[in-house]
Amino acid sequence: MPGTNGQYAIYPSLRDRVVLVTGGATGIGESLVRHFAHQGARVAFFDVQDGPAVALRNELSTAGCKAPLYLHCDLTDVAALKETVGRVLAAHGTVDVLVNNAGNDQRHAIDEVTPEAGVLGPLDCGEPAAAVFYGAGGDSGDEGGGARSDCQSQLDRVDDSVDGTAGVRDGESGDCGTDTDAGP
Repeated sequence: MPGTNGQYAIYPSLRDRVVLVTGGATGIGESLVRHFAHQGARVAFFDVQDGPAVALRNELSTAGCKAPLYLHCDLTDVAALKETVGRVLAAHGTVDVLVNNAGNDQRHAIDEVTPEAGVLGPLDCGEPAAAVFYGAGGDSGDEGGGARSDCQSQLDRVDDSVDGTAGVRDGESGDCGTDTDAGP
């Protein structure tokens, strides 16, 4: 693989898999993006740090990896996050691996956890991905819809407990999804 210099194992099962990493521009997320790209995965990543994200994308492309898809996204904007996940699905058709790496280390008491608090990004990123992972009818082999039903049920309970009614977030807007993937 490009850039591995024999230092790392190659995992053929990752080749051409679609990997979505939140918070992928710097730190641990950058390393995740870098290593998945070197494995031949089709990587998409979100972040709010455009400079480092574009530099990483360009570096990986120059090193012979498939250029990752970088989309500017603030995970605290729930509606825009869901729209941006939709853009990844439109570009790649699926998501095989979701790494919820982005962090917002603001501490909240449980009764303060609301969409406005900006701490639900991983759940909201996982919701559209779960639909892809488990399909509309569930792929677990269970007669009752299996893991897809269980996952959706849990997400619905979180929605209801957080804001009192499911679907309230649908009307929110924001800057997520600004495409900065203009190429090298």
